[in-house]
Amino acid sequence: MRKLAAIFLLCMLLFNTIGYKAWFYYAEKESDRQLEAQLDRNQYKDEDLVTLRIPLNIPYQLNENQFQRIDGEIALDGKLYKYVKRKVSEGNLILLCIPDVQKMTLKKAKTGFGTPAAPVQKKITVSEYEAVVAAAAPTAKAPVTSIRSCYYGNGLPEVLIVFPGKPPELTA
Repeated sequence: MRKLAAIFLLCMLLFNTIGYKAWFYYAEKESDRQLEAQLDRNQYKDEDLVTLRIPLNIPYQLNENQFQRIDGEIALDGKLYKYVKRKVSEGNLILLCIPDVQKMTLKKAKTGFGTPAAPVQKKITVSEYEAVVAAAAPTAKAPVTSIRSCYYGNGLPEVLIVFPGKPPELTA
């Protein structure tokens, strides 16, 4: 029974260190393959396409009348887009792209996997802060006592400030 539990725990450790990266890599490649197959069969809506115009500064450009199917991807403003078609026209490269929603969700899950949750911090208002500061401030002037110290012959004075009571405890 102990061997079985040890094997199970080692498998869990191995998956946490290497396995989830391999699984996400496989899931992303499978998502790419499925989306490219859909694009090759023209199974998409024209309303979903995003147009990108990139000016080209290349002499002797040939204008194309029709779009050509291409493969590739681009990331803009944190979103992934797959190239669907391209065309060169009037000195511009025109790319028609479709958002890759499935791959974006996989990447978001990949970056969030294994990271600890952020600790919850209590935010206090200004009035609560002023109440804490007022409670911590001494009401009467603290007596200042001067003590002369001659440790190791340095002869520098030390000042001892005495506060009444112990400091307040802050809880978050």
